[in-house]
Amino acid sequence: MSAKDQAYIRALETELATERAHLRALRETLAVDTCTVDPRGRVVALNPAGERLLGWSEVACLGKGLHQLIQCRLEQAPPDAAVCPLTQVLGSGESLWPTRVIICCRDGAFRPVELQGIPFQHRDGLGA
Repeated sequence: MSAKDQAYIRALETELATERAHLRALRETLAVDTCTVDPRGRVVALNPAGERLLGWSEVACLGKGLHQLIQCRLEQAPPDAAVCPLTQVLGSGESLWPTRVIICCRDGAFRPVELQGIPFQHRDGLGA
């Protein structure tokens, strides 16, 4: 590999690291809870507001299925309903506009929250 190629790769790596740091800073300063999942619904990021709401640390959630962690369901759906709004976003690729849902937090309490799901292209498919 030439010195020019190596310099180009280093520049790209620096640019990528800068972008990642910018996105992390933005996510961590948001006042609203934000959770990002991969195409399989596994948690890849959870901001501090999300940690406070759910009672779980980001580290504890990483790689786990969000639906299994929070048991999300529509507010008007019965407790045993199999309809998960998060799964619908990943399956359909369509945004879920603010919708009232019930989630289960780490302490076992069920809380009504407003959920918005926005799909995006992830390296392995569609994430949200």
